[in-house]
This record gives sequence, structure tokens and C-alpha cells, in this order.
Amino acid sequence: VLVALDGSKMAEEVLEAAAALAQPFGAEMALVRVCPPVIRASYLPDGTSLPGLTQTALDKISSAQKKAVKECREYLDGIGARLRKYGMKVTQHVVIEEDPAAGILAAAKDCQASIIALETHGRIGLSRLFMGSVADRVVRGGGIPVLINRPA
Repeated sequence: VLVALDGSKMAEEVLEAAAALAQPFGAEMALVRVCPPVIRASYLPDGTSLPGLTQTALDKISSAQKKAVKECREYLDGIGARLRKYGMKVTQHVVIEEDPAAGILAAAKDCQASIIALETHGRIGLSRLFMGSVADRVVRGGGIPVLINRPA
């Protein structure tokens, strides 16, 4: 069971439902956090590429990315430790990807997940139109079952 988490308490609400699915079968829970790249191509001035940056700038970018990944890992380590106390089999995965849905789907493929579990923000109307829906893109792009939990 791949469980997508974004670091928020709301996202963690899916853990109970995911554990209820995994536990009877002794299934592993693969916790995934998508970490956005520190610098995106769209942030660079026209005509500039990462190799075109100075070594100092590249070092700062690399350091910032390592720090972001470390924070994601530490977050997943904490969640994983809590689940292991209940006898769950847990792995943790950090994916560096701009698009959360693409990162979740890539992790599901890499982990050979049988199901993806995630919390939805439940946006509707204009906020969904402008912000999109990660859950919607995961459901449409996954090819495997998706458990979507909506907060109370």
C-alpha cells in the first residue's frame, strides 16, 4: 500500500484507512513524500541553464536540495516509527519531482504498489480549477486502485 504524504496533519488522516487495508494481509506500507526541486527551470532567467550557473550557485542549490530531502526523510522516519510500533511493515521513499501526482505515480511504479492511498483536500469550484487536483490526476494516471480519504 503506497501512502502519499505531504507533511501535513491532514494528509496523515489517510494512515488509519491505509493501515486497515494493509494489516490483515501483512502488506507493506510504502510511505512517499514528493519533494519539489529547489530550483526549477522556470525560475532561471531566459537563456540560463543549470550548467551555466557559477559553481557557488550550484553548490548552494545542491545544499538546499539536500536539506529539503533530509527534512522529508526525517518526517517519514517519524511516521514510519509510529506505524512500526503497531507491527506494520514500512518503507519510506522521497521523490524529487515538480508535479506531486507524477511523483506519486512514479513511486507507485517503483514500489510495485497494489494500491495508492492519499488524503484529498476536497477542493471544489475555482480553487480546484486553478490549483488542480493531485488526487484526480493520480486516479486517472495510475492504472491501479486508489483509496481517497477526505477529511471530516
